[in-house]
Amino acid sequence: MNQKNKKPFHKMGTFLALLAIVFFVQYLGAFWVNASVDSWYQDLNKPSWTPKDEVFGPVWTFLYIVIAAIGYFIWHAKKSEERKKALYVWGAQLVCNALWSYFFFYKKSIALGALDLALLLVLIGFLFHYTNRIAKGATILLLPYTIWVVYAFFINLGIWIQNS
Repeated sequence: MNQKNKKPFHKMGTFLALLAIVFFVQYLGAFWVNASVDSWYQDLNKPSWTPKDEVFGPVWTFLYIVIAAIGYFIWHAKKSEERKKALYVWGAQLVCNALWSYFFFYKKSIALGALDLALLLVLIGFLFHYTNRIAKGATILLLPYTIWVVYAFFINLGIWIQNS
């Protein structure tokens, strides 16, 4: 097989590796969520716009695939200092994403959850900045992720206010 024919397999391997990373983060989040989703969380006062529990799993599964695709576009962008920064920010937002479940569900800290989501939104803003310069496809994919995180932030904030 010549070098040109290997490239699609190499790119698929990159995507599968990134998918494995984000689904590991989803697994960690699910582990922390399961610590209190059926007890403490059920007893919280929640805003009327909070979706049913069954909505979160499918939405986040879709979003984690999107996050992997964003990483894929960044990874395959032309090597540059901005690409390097974008990869760091992509990794940081993934860590921040996972920490929300830890803070909110495992530690039962609504305030830390809200602060974490605020930081996540800042990191997503940096991703918009970098991907707009190096990987426009990733910028477009950031839209559903951003919309959901903004929504999650306001749910978290509403829970914080209603339970303080």
